[in-house]
Amino acid sequence: ERITDYDELLGFARQSELISEGEMGRLRRKGESLPSVRDGVLRRTRRIREAIYRTFCAVVNKRAADPADLDLLSNEAHHLRLDGDYGWTWQAHESGLDVFLGPIVRAALELLTSDDGRSRVNLCEHPTCVWLFYDGSKNRSRRWCDMKQCGNRVKVKRHYERSRH
Repeated sequence: ERITDYDELLGFARQSELISEGEMGRLRRKGESLPSVRDGVLRRTRRIREAIYRTFCAVVNKRAADPADLDLLSNEAHHLRLDGDYGWTWQAHESGLDVFLGPIVRAALELLTSDDGRSRVNLCEHPTCVWLFYDGSKNRSRRWCDMKQCGNRVKVKRHYERSRH
């Protein structure tokens, strides 16, 4: 688990450009004053993340997704509302501490409901990696979540094995 508390969750949301620096500070301060709500948002985010992960793993492995995961994602979708500009807005919890969940849920649902998008999700081929990635390459040839990490490790190992013989 890389996100162990709400602060790290905010850091992820900021790094992913889901919130601004100012919004991150505001959410951090508000979270400090509402610890039970803050902790609930962290637990909810983890449940959403795991449901998304398991669902896409099922897609990649050509299995049916767990109905409980689909129900969880469907229930989260009820927070999405079509606005006057024909875009999706997220109806955050009254505290607003979950404001960054909207883009995550929306992106996952859009990818799941797109035949082309869904078919571009893959599991990293590195033997110890469990990350999913989106293959946007023209010929769908991407094999690793990150070339600098997993791809390089595989290539270095192959080179080492070839040079030993």
